[in-house]
Amino acid sequence: WGTGVASREFLYSVDTAQAIIDMAVRVNETGPFNLGTGTETTIRELIETIRELTEFEGDIVWDTSKPDGQPRRFYDMSKFKESVGYVPSTSIDAQITIIDDLSRGQTEFLGDAIEHVTLKVFDLCDYQKCLDAIKDFDVVVHMASKVGGIKVYIDQPFSIMNDNISIDSNVLRAALHNGIKKFFYASSAHVYPISMQNTLEGKKIFEMDAYPADPLLSYGWAKLIMEKQLECAAREFKDFSVAIARYIGIYGPNQDYGLQTGSVIPAFSHRAIRYPEVP
Repeated sequence: WGTGVASREFLYSVDTAQAIIDMAVRVNETGPFNLGTGTETTIRELIETIRELTEFEGDIVWDTSKPDGQPRRFYDMSKFKESVGYVPSTSIDAQITIIDDLSRGQTEFLGDAIEHVTLKVFDLCDYQKCLDAIKDFDVVVHMASKVGGIKVYIDQPFSIMNDNISIDSNVLRAALHNGIKKFFYASSAHVYPISMQNTLEGKKIFEMDAYPADPLLSYGWAKLIMEKQLECAAREFKDFSVAIARYIGIYGPNQDYGLQTGSVIPAFSHRAIRYPEVP
């Protein structure tokens, strides 16, 4: 769709995982951090890179009758660098429990790690199951969310918002009830006002720019509501430490490449590799 001039940031999943560990263990202040690369790439540049790497030989057609989406989404990363500094890996002697309903993932994606973790499969919308499972931990790393492609967000705004508010609230309540002291939350670039992303000349986005709030999607509103809940919890429970990362454009192995539910890099790359079998 569009002309390809819109820009985004894309963050490799391995880099994301390292940043999550660093934030969860080392950050002692409450509040959001942008989690990106500080480097923007236009959609046209992305497509050309995918074409080169996949040796795609088909034609690329830009449908300029379709919208480009938000022209610019570009993070300022100075707060993260100042606080976390992209320090080397932290060695943690830990037992890890993964909770997932496997609605999008698969157990084989864990590879050899499956032998070293405890996997519990259930829907986090069930508070009693959350209460029973989220306990006896030092840190909760909360990344669960109902997600999809842009069409899902537009066609199912209530379901997305309702489920995500329920999931977030259940995980937080269970953590507080069971006395867990450290909490990491995966937020999103979707919390930022749409007005800041509507022109190619838009400025870099700083963490403080989320307010006055005006996210485009209900997904972004749900994320912002959870951020506020965490801020309030950290004020009320003095020994409760919170770190929040606002993700942007994450990509990596085993991602969903469906047009309705997948993200841009896996969706485009899958079609380039499978062309002409997959148009």
